[in-house]
Amino acid sequence: MIGTHTLMHHRAVERLGGVQGPGPWWGLFGAAGLGQHGGVVTTAGWTWAQTAVLLAGLISVAGAAITVALTYGLNQRAARRERHSRLFAEALTAIEDYAEMPYRIRRRPRGLSAQHELTEQISQIQSRIAFHQAWMWIEAPSVAEPYAELVRAAKAQAGTQMSEAWLMPVARSTAHFNLKVAYPRDKINAARSRCIDAMRDVLGRQRLPTPRRATPPIPPSPVITATGQTTRR
Repeated sequence: MIGTHTLMHHRAVERLGGVQGPGPWWGLFGAAGLGQHGGVVTTAGWTWAQTAVLLAGLISVAGAAITVALTYGLNQRAARRERHSRLFAEALTAIEDYAEMPYRIRRRPRGLSAQHELTEQISQIQSRIAFHQAWMWIEAPSVAEPYAELVRAAKAQAGTQMSEAWLMPVARSTAHFNLKVAYPRDKINAARSRCIDAMRDVLGRQRLPTPRRATPPIPPSPVITATGQTTRR
């Protein structure tokens, strides 16, 4: 019985192409690629080709993750810059509306309703300016102080002009709408330029070039000729 069983075992191993090892079932596990402990039997071990395939997959996954992160970061930066640009423009517009109020007061028509409407407009503009000042300290602290300086310049210059405009007589006809003389705003313009430079720094843009002041021409120096005449060159 033992001889017959051994002969049948050898024939089964030959049919399956396995390698005979200890025990009657070694050939079957060997043919299936399994070792004694259920491990995979390899003839050549781990190859460089398999390593290259694994590394290529890891590099591809890592590259995709980095691309997604960079794209997200750039999109967030562009959205933040667009939001800052819009709010900076609104903050400057509020100052311009405030600086324009002396002209509106001078052109006011007769009646308490017109005065009440102008007073309401001034109040709304001041509320907008206060909002933008608070927003600057939260979103753009480096612009908060230059904008506060611009607000102080506007209130010092345009505020005084508004007080004087209220004392002027009301416009009785359209001919009075032309004031012919512009209110000075040199302090406002200087503070506005400094504020715009700070805003451009936050947006990552180059500052505007400072305009050069025109220098007066040098008068020609007098030259006395041999005949005693004086000329200029």
